[in-house]
Amino acid sequence: MKKILLLLMGLCFCWNMKSQITTYVEVKEGETLLNLLSDREIEQTEKIVISGNYLTEKDFAVLKTMLIQYNLKTIDLEKSYTPYIPQKAFEGCKNLKSIQLPQYLINIGYMAFEHCSGLKSIVFPNSLETINTGAFWYCSSLEKVYFNRRLKEIEGDSFHGTSLQEIHCKSVNPSLCEFSSFDGDGIYGSLYETCILYVPKGCKRDYMFANGWLNFKNIQEEYVEPANTLKINIKGGTFIWWLYPSYDGKGGNIVQTIYPDEDYSIEVEENETVCFHIAEEQNFFNSWQIDTVRLNGTDITSQVTDDNMLYLNINKNSILEIIMKDQKVTANEDIEIINHSVKTTTNGVQINTTKLSKIRIYTITGEFLKSDLFCGTKEYLLPKGIYIIQIDNNSQKVIIQ
Repeated sequence: MKKILLLLMGLCFCWNMKSQITTYVEVKEGETLLNLLSDREIEQTEKIVISGNYLTEKDFAVLKTMLIQYNLKTIDLEKSYTPYIPQKAFEGCKNLKSIQLPQYLINIGYMAFEHCSGLKSIVFPNSLETINTGAFWYCSSLEKVYFNRRLKEIEGDSFHGTSLQEIHCKSVNPSLCEFSSFDGDGIYGSLYETCILYVPKGCKRDYMFANGWLNFKNIQEEYVEPANTLKINIKGGTFIWWLYPSYDGKGGNIVQTIYPDEDYSIEVEENETVCFHIAEEQNFFNSWQIDTVRLNGTDITSQVTDDNMLYLNINKNSILEIIMKDQKVTANEDIEIINHSVKTTTNGVQINTTKLSKIRIYTITGEFLKSDLFCGTKEYLLPKGIYIIQIDNNSQKVIIQ
């Protein structure tokens, strides 16, 4: 009889484990969690895996309700293209045991995880740049954090009142932080006294003399897997934007602007997708067009999309070359563009259009001068110099002598 009871108890336990609900949600443009989740899912889900378009503050409010009022304990946002965690997004969510942050997260807002006392460890994605004031205030069970390479700043009181025992830093350059970032009332005393700070090999002295970090009494070096280095060289008079990808494939937040004829390097984590927008028709210098794009000597020009986006997955140290072609124009030369013609004169420029067109005129440095909308022939008085004439989506450099 006792064996039968034990068997029944085991079956009940297995049934309860099996009945735990994991919900998978892909958020598309214009959709919200409130519309995508059923009442049953909101009430019973213990783990939620969210992918797709970025989450809004209303979406975070739904997650907060599920954590506080119902059974949610684990959140996986890795495949969500969410760049920001709003302020107080998970304030007081004591049931939150684990969270996987979005892979292209840039900022964690003010008091975002305040009093999330169930969190024990957290790994920050490589894209993260800023942790705002009090982000993990009194996350009293938080023992380990793993900082990424690109982290720029940790604001004051970010980890006040935690139980941090280990901090792991990937960056060879210490992030900007304040004395109060880790200060004070750690659950087991001052974090600077009790917590071990792990830094990349050869970087201990850098952290010992960096504001905020210098307060740690125990700094140890550890091996950190080096990132892949992507060297970028642009030949020609344009620039590119390094972006974090967005859900719609058009490129999201700008990480860096990279200019021509400068040797520039970025660090790329294993399996990280990097996205570049090659400025051509979309900027003031759009007399330049893409000629050739090479990766490690191999022509990959065909991989550039129609809207000048280039997506790369770098798994070794690499060199990216972007060669632009200039459509040179000499003074007083007629320039035939689709349905348009542009002619320089001694006093300026004459434009002829065969359809209603939007005209924009810029200096060669990108300063906007004037715009117009007309069909026919029109002359614009301009002093001697070099200009960019944009007619609808077509542009040309002209020289007035």
